[in-house]
Amino acid sequence: MRITLVISSLSSGGAERVISTMANYWAQKNWEISLITLDSTASDFYKLRLDVKRVALGRMGESSNPFAAIRNNIIRLIKLRRAIKSSKPDIVISFVDRMNIMTLLATRGLGLKVIIGTFDVVYSCFRLG
Repeated sequence: MRITLVISSLSSGGAERVISTMANYWAQKNWEISLITLDSTASDFYKLRLDVKRVALGRMGESSNPFAAIRNNIIRLIKLRRAIKSSKPDIVISFVDRMNIMTLLATRGLGLKVIIGTFDVVYSCFRLG
């Protein structure tokens, strides 16, 4: 089984912990795992097994104006699409809302199975008394 996992970074968040755990687990089962991030490896907090193919696109960053944002997002989509295609996945799994949208756009027309996941934590506070 070839699985490509997509997330914006491997910084110290909960979704990042879950996706790195999944990558390591499946790699241990001798599945071909690719993990793609928009960020560089400099922000990586979680360790991956050596047999997980790590693809860091290095395309995170702020845009200076709306036109630059459109241009940068088009470049991100092109690079993400190329990275996903080159991993030749049986399935693509993406985490977190904005990355899910980018992954769906990048895989459009490729005929790939795509699973998206979101991790929202809702805290409710009640005043007692």
